Amino acid sequence: MFIIWIISLSLLLVYFLRIVSYLKGWNRSLQTVHGADDHKGISLVIPVRNEESNIDLLINDLILQDYPEELLELIIVDDHSNDNTCEIVRSRLAEHPGLRLLELDISEQGKKTALHKGILSASHRIILNTDGDCRIEKNWVSGMVKGFSDPGIRMITGAVLFEPCNGIFRGMQSLEFLSLTAVTAGAVGLKSPILCNAANLAYYREDYLRFTDEQVRLSESGDDIFLMLWLKKQYPSSMLFSSVHGTIVRTAPSENLLSFAMQRLRWTSKSRFYRDLHMISTALLVYGLNAMIMFLIIASFRESGLILLTCLIFLGKSITDFLILLPVTRHYGKARLLRYFIPLEIIYFVYVSLIGLFGQIFSFTWKGRRIPVGKQYKPLG
Repeated sequence: MFIIWIISLSLLLVYFLRIVSYLKGWNRSLQTVHGADDHKGISLVIPVRNEESNIDLLINDLILQDYPEELLELIIVDDHSNDNTCEIVRSRLAEHPGLRLLELDISEQGKKTALHKGILSASHRIILNTDGDCRIEKNWVSGMVKGFSDPGIRMITGAVLFEPCNGIFRGMQSLEFLSLTAVTAGAVGLKSPILCNAANLAYYREDYLRFTDEQVRLSESGDDIFLMLWLKKQYPSSMLFSSVHGTIVRTAPSENLLSFAMQRLRWTSKSRFYRDLHMISTALLVYGLNAMIMFLIIASFRESGLILLTCLIFLGKSITDFLILLPVTRHYGKARLLRYFIPLEIIYFVYVSLIGLFGQIFSFTWKGRRIPVGKQYKPLG
């Protein structure tokens, strides 16, 4: 039992120190100067599949951007939608001189292929990405690209928030996603990024093309992460997190447990291909501590001497999590989501333990397609 105490308390201590470091990085990201307005040519590439419910609203947002039309190229790439997505886009093409629709050929398939096709056809050096199910503010483009006034910056990522976030299921998703935003910004602030989000991401076209020339497509999910890690090696300290409110991207949370599970399995499936020590250690630390809590709860039914340890570890982790969630929820005006903190903590260790395991052994469904676990690809291009 002594060994269990030592292992559990050691995990908690290391977890606490890691989260405190991200909190420091978060504060640094908030203090980062994002540069002055310097209008450059931007190619906004959006891969879509079956987005008829939102694509019209997104196009409205794109057309209303406070950015010179002649410098903004809007490329929507359709991945064999079987709804009215393409028809809606075609009906809007005349409303912006830079708006284009590309469609994948019969031999082409997948979000990564759609993204690659769009970037190959892009005219400008800076690539900006979002998703077809997102909403953006009118100064999103101008705000996101300000950081490129610094020649040392090669990638910029920003916050993605879930809305609406009413109700306990949506609220817990939103709160958990804010924790990922905090870790994203925190790691960037430490000059060692481990997360980014393709729904709010900017980078240089030549970097992407070099990356795809050198890399194998390792998973059906996660070229954004792998591009980020490649840039981290090629250009250390070259990533910026945009904390400006105008650069927030909003998307809807999952509507039910099945779609939520499929989304998380898709995200987790790529972890087998990570080689970055900081990313791996953080993932193992989070998984290890949550799995330990689950183990301690089960073991406490047979060994009552572990009940105190279980309570200490759970309470210590909860306090640590609250330390980083409090500032990030306040920054984005989402402090009311903290009402879901306790129920989220109660189920979080079960969720992380199961998804972390199942993501390595089960396939997932994305946009009506079944993706086998461990699926690999040859290099793009």
